[in-house]
Amino acid sequence: MPNEEFDFWPADLDGADPDAPVLLLRTQASLLGKKFKNILEASVDTNRVGAGIFRHDFDIRIPSMGYTYTLFWIQHGLDPYPVTWTFDTQQGRLASKEEYTAWLRATLSSDRTKRIVRTLLAQAGAEPQSAQF
Repeated sequence: MPNEEFDFWPADLDGADPDAPVLLLRTQASLLGKKFKNILEASVDTNRVGAGIFRHDFDIRIPSMGYTYTLFWIQHGLDPYPVTWTFDTQQGRLASKEEYTAWLRATLSSDRTKRIVRTLLAQAGAEPQSAQF
């Protein structure tokens, strides 16, 4: 048992920041695999790209082929916002959780994302009727 006399950490420091952008990305990644019975899977790959800068790549994988496609990535500092994003050749900055959530919803439901997912499903050998997105 730790000696509380020397424990200087605050009692209310009890878990991850619920507004962290990476948590919403991981949730969306887990939903893609369920949606397509793991013919496709998504994951979030996090790396440090500078002092206090985190980059989260949103990857879609075809497990049967060992193929990974990075759909987009986001970056932020130790504070969760602002977030900068790159999707295809476009880039932008999001100042708040609300802006980030709206951007992520629009990006995942965009025509470009649907085209990419359908192409990956075809490469994985999925039948057209299972590719409803």
